[in-house]
Amino acid sequence: MGREVLNDPEDSQLFSDILNALKEYGVDETKLLAERKYKIQEIVFASDHRITSFGRYLLEHFDEIISDFMKESLPSQFVDLFVREKFEKIEPLISQITKIKEYDSSDGKKHVPHRTIEILCKAKPALMESIILDRIEAIDCVSCKAELNRILYESFRDKYKQKVVDSAKVTLDYISERKNKNLDRGYDFDWPLSKEFYRDDTSDYIEWLLKNFGSDLKTEIFNYVEKTKVLDLNVVGVAVKYLGQDAVDIAGEALDMTIKNDDIAGHFRQAFNILSNLDYSKYYDKTWEIAKSEFKKVS
Repeated sequence: MGREVLNDPEDSQLFSDILNALKEYGVDETKLLAERKYKIQEIVFASDHRITSFGRYLLEHFDEIISDFMKESLPSQFVDLFVREKFEKIEPLISQITKIKEYDSSDGKKHVPHRTIEILCKAKPALMESIILDRIEAIDCVSCKAELNRILYESFRDKYKQKVVDSAKVTLDYISERKNKNLDRGYDFDWPLSKEFYRDDTSDYIEWLLKNFGSDLKTEIFNYVEKTKVLDLNVVGVAVKYLGQDAVDIAGEALDMTIKNDDIAGHFRQAFNILSNLDYSKYYDKTWEIAKSEFKKVS
């Protein structure tokens, strides 16, 4: 059904026709949709962001379906649709659809639907400002806080710059501490802006920080690299990308490795590639030590 709806967005009645056919078999369409709302949210818009027949059905039947859809939370695609087409209907529900959810995760127990909050903030930033500030203080999920701070900065810029920078310092300390305490299992920081799934997004988070705040966080980025026991060359790479020569001491940390065998050769190749556009003559002794290693792949 989803493929048909997406492939034919011009047919505004297609989804309604499908539901009418199901009703003949005694199917409760509202219950059916509410139970599957997270599976079907992807068919609200076509790839070019035109509203599909499913999206039009939601708009036409808003009053009938919204109470069932709101029992737990509202999928962000639905929020996007209603903000675009029926904001006056969704506005009274903002407090409810942005409410804190409580469940256990690696980063805390109190979370927020940050994608929904971002959609609403882009539409009505003044309306959402106090809600974002309230949610930041009320939740304990570190990745959710980081995401809300991103939304806050991108929506209000200099008004909250220092607040966001101060929060980032706390977040960097948290990530480093979590990584150091989980050396055997590892720790992956979740950053929704990342385009990759099921991987550590720390370098993407740090790239966003450096892109927006640059040298304001140079010391904290260096401290992060120095304190974190497992060196992440992706973090070193983004530091050099945005700080240039000022990141030479951050990049220099990549050379301070114990050489036990040839397995570390790939690490050094990547490290020297990162350093290639910098003056790293201050690390001559360490470079020479690597060059004369007894392990041929390293030297």
